[in-house]
Amino acid sequence: MDRDSQLADLVGLFYEAAFAPTHWSQATDLLAQHFAANVAGIMVPPPFAGGPPLVVSVTGVPEAAQGLYLAEYHRHDILNQGAYRAGDRVVNGIEVAQGQDFKRHVFWNEFSRPHTGSWHGRAASIGGGPGLVFVTRPERQADFTQGDEARLALVLLQLGRALALGQRIAAERLPAVALGSMALPALIVAADGGLLYANPAATALLARRGVPASRFGQALPDLADRPRLLALIAAVNAGTGGQLREDPADGAGPLLLQVTPLSRQLLPMGMNAAPRQAVLVTLRDLAPPPPRPGAISEALGLSRAEGEVAALLAIGLSGVEVARRRGVGEETVRSQISAIQAKAGVANLRELLLRLGRIVPG
Repeated sequence: MDRDSQLADLVGLFYEAAFAPTHWSQATDLLAQHFAANVAGIMVPPPFAGGPPLVVSVTGVPEAAQGLYLAEYHRHDILNQGAYRAGDRVVNGIEVAQGQDFKRHVFWNEFSRPHTGSWHGRAASIGGGPGLVFVTRPERQADFTQGDEARLALVLLQLGRALALGQRIAAERLPAVALGSMALPALIVAADGGLLYANPAATALLARRGVPASRFGQALPDLADRPRLLALIAAVNAGTGGQLREDPADGAGPLLLQVTPLSRQLLPMGMNAAPRQAVLVTLRDLAPPPPRPGAISEALGLSRAEGEVAALLAIGLSGVEVARRRGVGEETVRSQISAIQAKAGVANLRELLLRLGRIVPG
């Protein structure tokens, strides 16, 4: 297997493990293979300060040693404690060297040396610590290259994203398979850009933007620039990529698309998707919510529909954009704007916007 394919498989395993912890061991084994390491490890940060890592997965170290680490030696781990020293350094960036301070440390003498011997390696904290990813090679083996360091940085980025997604879903206290019940807007998109699935939160967000989310198998040209989306899907399936921001010209406001590998744990009931044939796209609406139509209606004596139109005008949408957002004809919106102007006692749209600006906080 070439290193690019290996990297893509490794990133995919991170997303599987974020929902099914049994995959951490397989991910750590592949991490060691990818960096030609004798020892590799992934330590997922603890849920509370001072506790042991939530997950410790280490390859190249006896199982009994992992138990000792969790029971006692995580308290003494000079890397996990953030003891990143200068001078005779233990850690510099993602470089791990065995400085004299480290060789006098209880962690080295009582735990690391008996199980791993002398080594050199690379390590990086997850989210600033105290989680850790590390790979080591025997002291006499070839050093890590700049290419190794770049790949480790990418591995760390994708691992952080996988953990963040897993934590977001866990925070909703839902089983991972309950994609349809999540408050997080999420789509399953095929490698060719076709929509395979949209959960209710995503359907509602897309409806607000005038994008039909029920036409499964159809592309989403109105949601994101198609060439950019396809390029990002391809990049994610190659182990790179991540997110893109769209700023639609229709005034709907910016949207952030986070594209990640699709964990089988998230597949809705009855759906099958082979690895790299589909991705998960989570959506975040970056536009400020429109003001409450009720407050505007009450202030100006408007109907409910007129209040909704006025609220959209207040955030800067044009009449054409309001019509599209509400799914009605432009003539209908023009008639409603005329009625709103009459009730507000203003002569034109400019005066109406000034009046709305005094009602709606900036």
